[in-house]
Amino acid sequence: MPHLEKMMPTGFTTTSYVQRAFPLRYWLFVAYAVGVPTFINFDATNRTHEFGLFNAWSIATMFLTFSTAFLFLAITLLSKVKIVVRKIYFSSWIWGSLLILFLIASICEPHFRTQPNTGTDLYISVYRLGEWVLAFLLLLSIYSREPLESSANLMASLLGRICWAYIAIVWLVLPIAPHLAYSIDPTVSVARLGGILIHPDTLATLAGIACFHALLRLSGVMRVSAFCIAFITNVLTYSRSGAVVLLFALALYVIFFGRGLVRFIGGIVSVLMLGGIILYANRIVDYLARGNGLKNIASLSDRTYVWSDAVEGFKLRPLLGYGFMSGAKNALKEHWKYSHWVPPHTHNELLQALLSGGILAAILVLCLFLNALWCSVRLSRIGPTYRLFLFALVQLTLFAILAPLVTIQFGVTAAAFTISFVAVVDHKKLQDRTAQAKLRNSFREIVDIG
Repeated sequence: MPHLEKMMPTGFTTTSYVQRAFPLRYWLFVAYAVGVPTFINFDATNRTHEFGLFNAWSIATMFLTFSTAFLFLAITLLSKVKIVVRKIYFSSWIWGSLLILFLIASICEPHFRTQPNTGTDLYISVYRLGEWVLAFLLLLSIYSREPLESSANLMASLLGRICWAYIAIVWLVLPIAPHLAYSIDPTVSVARLGGILIHPDTLATLAGIACFHALLRLSGVMRVSAFCIAFITNVLTYSRSGAVVLLFALALYVIFFGRGLVRFIGGIVSVLMLGGIILYANRIVDYLARGNGLKNIASLSDRTYVWSDAVEGFKLRPLLGYGFMSGAKNALKEHWKYSHWVPPHTHNELLQALLSGGILAAILVLCLFLNALWCSVRLSRIGPTYRLFLFALVQLTLFAILAPLVTIQFGVTAAAFTISFVAVVDHKKLQDRTAQAKLRNSFREIVDIG
């Protein structure tokens, strides 16, 4: 495995084998991962109200899903080859167990006292689970067709492409329709980049990953320019969590992987930032409060209230949960005590897993994140491509503390996590098998000499 990094091109415009030989499969996954930007401004309670369950945006997303599924099925049947052409190690038993747990919990969704049973919850949950199945089939079909020596490069390029796609969408729409790309968030009464198109916190996370894509995959003027664009995008989202996570990840990069000039500049910036924090502490607090006072900071934008009510709901059904997506959302509404807004989810990965599939689902989700981080840390010494996966997973894991990734509908941040997860887990397993084979060969040579 250590020799793979030397064989992999690192340029931004490098075309992978899959992209050349199977362009339709490749671009189907890219389009499906990026999805359809939200162009309907739902109200502050996150309810559709006059738009209804079927609206222009939901119809567009369903059309993308069904057309992607149809095209993928068509090319699979016409090509008469397997979807996955080589063995891939991605902890399939964990993902499969989660799928089964969420499906069983959705079928056994209880009746709620404060909400009528619409009869559509199970269909919505199955549809959302189907989105995840389609995403995995698409990703594994292209990943398994890429030669092993360039497979990490393929996944790194995919990761960067979907992050830069939304950054490009927001900046291109900004001068044309600023009310979509830079609108006022009604919950905080401040304008934030991302606006209606994509949630600012999600855009901040994608921009943070794009910063490391620029640092680790680009060179020269393009590296500096791309990093500045991604960093400015992160700042303009006005996402407190996004900014903190990015600065934390950059600090880790400087400490553990910085060399020479990078470490020197990082040290200077750290000193300047520390001085600025001391001198302008009051203004920084006002900025972080976003006009809502210290209570808003202490409650993490009311997230602690959501967590408290989610725990109350979990206590009533600790083993099975309430069901994927719809069941968990209804359970949270059942215990929600406030009227100024209605949370769409628990704003935490583990709590969402607890409500969706019970304690076993939460344990499996925790195993996914720990496994991904462990494998990425072990591989990071090989080279820049694996460091990109490491810092992407670090940011996504911290983001999962405030918003679910794998226990909710498939989206762009879920795609970023899945790409990174499959790449590091598969390559770590292959590295272990290579090391074991070398050890066995060495032992046989010693025996033969003896």
